[in-house]
Amino acid sequence: MKRKIPKILSVALALALVLSFSLVMAVPAAAAATLNVIPFTLEEEGDATANWTQEVAYNGNWSVKMDRGNSDYYAKVVVTSLSMPIDDLNSVSFMFNVKGSLSPWAERTTSGIPQTYDTPYAVLVLDDGSVLVHNNHRVLSNDDIWQTWPDAGDLEFNPATGEDWYPECNKWTLHGSSGDYEGKTKTLEGWKTVLDLGITELKIDFGGMPWEAASEATTGGAESVWAYVDDITINDVTYYGLIQDAIDSASSGDTIIVSDGIYTEDLKIENKTDITLRSENGRDVTTIQPVGAVKWGIVFLPGANDITIGGEAGHGFTIKSAPDETSGYFNIEVRNGNSGIEISHNTIDTTGQASRGISVGTGGATDLTVSYNKFIADADDGSFTNDVWIVDLAMTYNEFTGPATTTDWSYAIEVAGITVSSLTTSTVSNNDITGYNKGIIVTTGEESALDYDGGTSDLLISNNDITGCRRGISLQQRQTTNGDITTTHRSHRILS
Repeated sequence: MKRKIPKILSVALALALVLSFSLVMAVPAAAAATLNVIPFTLEEEGDATANWTQEVAYNGNWSVKMDRGNSDYYAKVVVTSLSMPIDDLNSVSFMFNVKGSLSPWAERTTSGIPQTYDTPYAVLVLDDGSVLVHNNHRVLSNDDIWQTWPDAGDLEFNPATGEDWYPECNKWTLHGSSGDYEGKTKTLEGWKTVLDLGITELKIDFGGMPWEAASEATTGGAESVWAYVDDITINDVTYYGLIQDAIDSASSGDTIIVSDGIYTEDLKIENKTDITLRSENGRDVTTIQPVGAVKWGIVFLPGANDITIGGEAGHGFTIKSAPDETSGYFNIEVRNGNSGIEISHNTIDTTGQASRGISVGTGGATDLTVSYNKFIADADDGSFTNDVWIVDLAMTYNEFTGPATTTDWSYAIEVAGITVSSLTTSTVSNNDITGYNKGIIVTTGEESALDYDGGTSDLLISNNDITGCRRGISLQQRQTTNGDITTTHRSHRILS
């Protein structure tokens, strides 16, 4: 005879199943992270080379490829913006991956001890010109895997004898000092007790020792060896060396904090949402210097929405013109129907080859905020322009400094095809403009975009101070559109 489960037990089992199912289904969202960037300078000696590459990476899409060549020279990664008392440095590490044909060293032994492969290693440059060189620049295996320096290979242990064979490998040796400690070896904590110095640079060196002669190589000749370096970690903070690498690694909700320095790179933001890119100490000490490999210094590609560049006073960037690009170069381009873009508290400098500071191109934009920026322009530059349409624009509290000529084609602001959705009005207000041919141009947009008829409406232009311009505010209609400029208010402006 089948037994019936008591009713109270049936209820308890049902509740337990519901709770278990809820626990399985309730997967917590990933916590927002902070990604840190510090500029890496790449240095080369002789035939040694150091280059950014996307061949392999430990995190993100980029690492530094260091090829020591076949000479007594170094490839180097230098963190020049590191500045701290030696007492404040607690730890240094990085990820590395040694590759290449290592046969000149692979089968050799010394006194029964397996010979080691060279790895990159750390050097600390001190403010009196001396250096601390870390003794760990050997690894016992080359498995073509990412390893942590200085822990890779457990170098104090010799697997052939079962004994310690290099007890000094986790210490630092002082070189270039005129004092009593020249050539001495101590732990970092030991050096802190005798050196009252600051650290000015961290270098990751690779090379400095030529490969053995052909007679000692198992394959009959000296071979090329290279290493990849990624994720330099200082005092338990891991740094990216490129802003682009941090952008590629970022997830929704993340903040990228960029240390002081000059970052020579073009940036693209694609398929990213809710990302904040900000400097640590502001635009006066943090510069993005585009390379000019493409038409735009910073470009927002499809899927880039709710992105902030700057965002707060003291946390923006100076974004400069590419040095060698032909005319038609734009510092920042929003061109793919991106929404929720904020560009604020930056300096956008088009002096040089750039012709546009911020451009809203083919796909238009929605909910665009451009505020508290400083624009600096050359002759014939347009500091802000949009060719097609913007839904919900806030262009406020910017400072525009033009070329101080009224005979060129320069302008501070050109807005075209402005409409509203969530805002009562789009606004161009509280901006200071001086020294352009035209201060503010309001025009109709292109009809071809998203069945848009080209009209401009619900735009408030107010409280702008426009001086030294041939024309203060100009209303225009493009020949390619049938749209109208309607419900546009101009108030409390200063024109002189």
